[in-house]
Amino acid sequence: PALQHISYTDGSLALLSPGVLAGLPQLASLSINFQGSLTQLGPSVFVAVPTLATLHLISNALGQLDPLTFAGLSALIQPSLYGNALTALPFGVFSPLVSLVQLNLQLNSLTALTPAAFYGSFSGVQTSSWMPLNSTTSTTVPVVPQLQVYGNEELDWSRGLPFAAVPANVK
Repeated sequence: PALQHISYTDGSLALLSPGVLAGLPQLASLSINFQGSLTQLGPSVFVAVPTLATLHLISNALGQLDPLTFAGLSALIQPSLYGNALTALPFGVFSPLVSLVQLNLQLNSLTALTPAAFYGSFSGVQTSSWMPLNSTTSTTVPVVPQLQVYGNEELDWSRGLPFAAVPANVK
């Protein structure tokens, strides 16, 4: 049987390079937690694991994401980037996540959350219309069923929520 679950919580992993997951095409869940030293994910690092449904990168030191970080992850339903050092999200970084159900961005250092991070295909994700509070132009944005952003103290909500979400599920 093929390896389906990996949990890595001990070590000094600083970089997850493209190709490191090659040979694991049936991997369904990957947890790299409490490293504190994981600072970088290579572009398209997860392209070799198209069946990945759960990805936990909790309490690491990720400061930024490459726009292609989640390329090939059409089955990913639950990414968690809880407790990292993210300050911004690049254009289209979450667009490959057409099966997205829950996104955890709690306890980062995000200063803005814009629809740009979600632009892209979203062929499998329901969309809705969004209009910033001080604008007359609406935009089509994805519906994120559950978004967790608690602990991003610098997050600017003055322009409203940049995508549709069930209000009770934005934390």
